[in-house]
Amino acid sequence: MSEIVQILKCETQSADLMLTGLVLMRYLAQRQVNQKRMAATDCVSLVLQALQIHDSNPTLQGVACDTLGNLLQEEINTEQFLQQRGVDAVFRVINANMSHTRVMEAACFLLGNVASSEEGLKHIARNGGGKVALSVMKAHDKDPELLRELLFLTSNVAQSPQLQQELTDAGAVEAVLGVMQQHVASPELQAMACSAIDNLCSAPSKGTEGNNNNTNAYRPSDSAVKTIIQAVDRHCNDASVVRRGAGALATLASLKPALSSFIGKEETVQCLVEAGSSVLKGKQDNQAVIQVFRALESLADVKENKALLSREDGAVQLVMTLVNSSSPRPAPVARALAFIAKLCENDDMKQHHPQIKEDLGLEMVSSSLSHFWNHPSVVIPACTIMAALAKDTQEEETMNGHRSSMGENVDLWKRAMGGLLKAVRARPGDVAVAVSACVALAWLCERRVQPSTSEVGDLMGAFVMVMRAHPRDADVAEAACFMFSSVAKENSPAIRQQVIKSGAPLLVVMVLRHFSEAPGEVQPVLRRAVNAIRLVGLDDQATAGAVRLARAPEALKKIISRFPENASLSKSASTALNSIEQSASSGL
Repeated sequence: MSEIVQILKCETQSADLMLTGLVLMRYLAQRQVNQKRMAATDCVSLVLQALQIHDSNPTLQGVACDTLGNLLQEEINTEQFLQQRGVDAVFRVINANMSHTRVMEAACFLLGNVASSEEGLKHIARNGGGKVALSVMKAHDKDPELLRELLFLTSNVAQSPQLQQELTDAGAVEAVLGVMQQHVASPELQAMACSAIDNLCSAPSKGTEGNNNNTNAYRPSDSAVKTIIQAVDRHCNDASVVRRGAGALATLASLKPALSSFIGKEETVQCLVEAGSSVLKGKQDNQAVIQVFRALESLADVKENKALLSREDGAVQLVMTLVNSSSPRPAPVARALAFIAKLCENDDMKQHHPQIKEDLGLEMVSSSLSHFWNHPSVVIPACTIMAALAKDTQEEETMNGHRSSMGENVDLWKRAMGGLLKAVRARPGDVAVAVSACVALAWLCERRVQPSTSEVGDLMGAFVMVMRAHPRDADVAEAACFMFSSVAKENSPAIRQQVIKSGAPLLVVMVLRHFSEAPGEVQPVLRRAVNAIRLVGLDDQATAGAVRLARAPEALKKIISRFPENASLSKSASTALNSIEQSASSGL
């Protein structure tokens, strides 16, 4: 390689020799190992020199840009290119060769690679790259090969807030939509155009995928949504179109206030469901499935869409198909459950009634946890779904706060409970899993299932694990004490024995002692802990004695004196304290 470069450096004035050398370099630079070797021989400098010397030779300029595009896939070459003001040179090539589509294609391919770095975007912005790309797109809107590279470039440069603003102000979204409408039969162009619209319409401050506070982004017309839906419908068997089209729909659906195309429109939901079904039936593309559920989740942010999204033969069935497939993957399942969790969110503060039927929701959770109990991204939305279903105020079984283990779905509830317990045992050190699982298990035991004696042992074991892992975390302590109370309030001798044997009561005392003195807003966790200590079996002298030796009375007195204005907390603490003292007196 070094010998070839040395020869070319001596013959830079010869267009024929340089063209031959550049063709060879373009071929060699397709391999990563050669890209590194060529960086050591300063090939970038040689190619830039050829661009400058032979600025009137379109063929050579096109091959040179292709060569640089391959070389710049290696970071060292990119650094050299930017240091030597290579972006400026490429824009000179573009301005001098507007009528040469193959030169434009190579130059746009090169700039698309440059735009993958923040520093490269700065150089492109300095040259007015957004407007230049748009002018080329408008001038060559019938050339598929050039449009492919232009859409790639537009999609990348739109990640710069400055260039995004420059492009949208100049009508880039409308231009991209025009490309989609002229090339409806090309799945490649449809997919790349969807990516460009996605990036053009994303809020500049977007920090995470699916940001639902997308208020500062460019707002296209509803015709943009229609065009993307048509593309996804037409090419629903092409995973790339589904993936990028659904991603664009998710971004547009997150705009606030919502575009009218995303409010109660059955055709939008049907498009996504059918596209997702096609992907699941074919060679499953995980990213395409993820983007479909991301879009459905964005639609679920609009209250008017929830009934439409909850139809059993639509999006819900798509989730069931995924979780019951032969080889589901955790990322798509996590996104599907996040969508269902969104549907279960309470829109009515007076009553809670999830849109999802109980048996379907529990089947989704159980199937998902049977595969992915060790994946927090799956476990956490599963917990949200379980808690929402357990709190359902319209279930007759739970009227007046009475739980029942006689309902037709008790086996599903217990399967789901077993999955959550397995998740807690797998990741007791994960705060989010601990909090979510404890809250879900608490509501389950509070309203849906009366645990058996052995299940109480498992639940208390989970309590002990998370409290030992997070002894000073207020959120974990509050959730765990809520779960403890929901289980321990069943005052049968066998269950009480399991509670005592687990050692859980002493951990409740630990919570009381720590948070009675901890600074900050600790009343919520203390309220849960005081309620829990009242249910540990204080009428049993041995238990009361152990609690007393663990210094529970001192903690309760501290709570009473520290929060006199909180009548409910003080009263509960006083009741617990009296129970301990009475048990001590009766034992004398």
